[in-house]
Amino acid sequence: MCRSLRMCGCIPKMKILTIQHSIIAGFLVHLFICACWTDAFEITIPQATVSSSIGHSVVLPCHLSQPDDFKEMEVRWHEAKDGIPVIIYYRGNLANSATSSLYKGRVRLFLEKVSEGNLSLELTNVKYSDMKKYRCSVISSDLKFTAGVTELQVTATGSKPVISLKQNEPEGAQLTCETSGWYPEPKLMWQDVNSEDLTAKSETSAKRVGGDLFTVTSHLRLADRSPEGISCIVKLDEGLEEKKTIYREKDQYLDYKLLLLILAILLVVFLCFIFMKYRSKGNQNTIKEQKASKTPKKIADILFSDAEDDDKEYSPTKGRKPQTKKGQTREKSNVSTKPSFGKASGSENDNGDTLYSEDEDESSSEVSQDHRSKKGVISWLLRNMNSLLGFQHVEADVLFDTETAHPRIKVSDNGKEAYFGHGNDTRDGNSFDRLFCILGKDGFSSGKHYWDVIVKNKESWDVGVATEGAERQGRPRLIPENGYWIISLRNTKDLIVQTNSPKRWTMEEQPKKVRVSIDYKKGEISFTDANSGFCFHTFSDIVFNDKVYPFFSPCGYDKICYNEEPMIICSPE
Repeated sequence: MCRSLRMCGCIPKMKILTIQHSIIAGFLVHLFICACWTDAFEITIPQATVSSSIGHSVVLPCHLSQPDDFKEMEVRWHEAKDGIPVIIYYRGNLANSATSSLYKGRVRLFLEKVSEGNLSLELTNVKYSDMKKYRCSVISSDLKFTAGVTELQVTATGSKPVISLKQNEPEGAQLTCETSGWYPEPKLMWQDVNSEDLTAKSETSAKRVGGDLFTVTSHLRLADRSPEGISCIVKLDEGLEEKKTIYREKDQYLDYKLLLLILAILLVVFLCFIFMKYRSKGNQNTIKEQKASKTPKKIADILFSDAEDDDKEYSPTKGRKPQTKKGQTREKSNVSTKPSFGKASGSENDNGDTLYSEDEDESSSEVSQDHRSKKGVISWLLRNMNSLLGFQHVEADVLFDTETAHPRIKVSDNGKEAYFGHGNDTRDGNSFDRLFCILGKDGFSSGKHYWDVIVKNKESWDVGVATEGAERQGRPRLIPENGYWIISLRNTKDLIVQTNSPKRWTMEEQPKKVRVSIDYKKGEISFTDANSGFCFHTFSDIVFNDKVYPFFSPCGYDKICYNEEPMIICSPE
């Protein structure tokens, strides 16, 4: 039949063979094209799993072999399971708005290497929640697609193991090893000094603290074994970091002994210091004969004050405390209980209030030497801790400033003495024109300072502090509200604290040297007897907004006094 067909020309023999060959050839060409396309556009992942520690940075690798036109490519990094976008690169730009908030600010591509086929992702500040699989996918300009997956393992290396020993356990001594801050759960092993594995004899437990990290605790029963040299080893998987602690019996007592030694040395030094400091005070009855120290209030406080009586404020009448109005300077006055300073004459202030001093009972002042020795030292320590630590006032080298002096005040050539006479006749806006006053040459805008002024044998004088901007022309009231903090002596015995309501009391013995102390930061100005340490008055809670200068009047700012005795500023020792 076939022969008949061929004879008829219906089915040429060569034609049938050609069609079969064409089909086979076409299929082979298709396979060749697919193979060529795959070779030209394929992602490779060098590491299927990458590890990183919490808080560190890591690179998730992704490489494209024979990259297409990278400016037309779309590169996507996203979570393999949930598809949450990590970063998207499209046509040469990053689509930052598409990045999940979980990764914002923590991911980047190496844009300068994209053209070379490097599509690796850098992830910074790795978190426990970052431990998952990530897919790197690429779509070319002609819609070719390829992708690869890499897995991130997150680890955390914890603390060095701490070993402690517990004696007298029912089954013998026990070593406990504890470490924390690990992820994933680490392996804990025990070894003796010969590297023999003792882990099988231990009981180990692990728990998560704070949600992610593991704390591991292990107990090792020693039986009759010595704990010396036994090691606790903690590590993650093989090849990762491990930490090891070797038990040494002497280590358990080193810190304790060192602490005791330090405390003993400090105690001995402190007791020696107190003994020498207090011994130098000598007999309590000869205090007046001692040379004034730079902190004379220490001695006076020991003899004439108890710790609970510190800082009593002056009161116009017994039992009533002074009231401090808002915005005013709080003041503290001490009326002396010593015979030389102690009896108030019942004089009145400008408001008509009678001012009293609180005379102590003679019997109460005759305290035994033993009582003073014990109570006085404690009181002195409490009140003078700042001085003991070195926070004392610094003696200032003060000179009279002739540029601020009233024309009738004369200043010596060395700038240390001033008295009423005929001085500089020139006047300007910086000098006092109506009040017989003068300022110190250098002022203060910080720190703690003091200066001593010799005022012996003078009927009247004024000392204190004035601000740089305080009014000097005319007759301003020399009170704190106007920038003046001063005390005055009148008629050789009347001591006055110049405030809006002046405080006045009569003294039986005239002071010979007055110390003015200022603590600029704390806002305090104190006036004391430089020889005895008795505090006349303290202005406190002052807010200084200006530079301040020492203030003086060798004759009384409001009166003419022809006493030729000069007011002398002491030079620093």
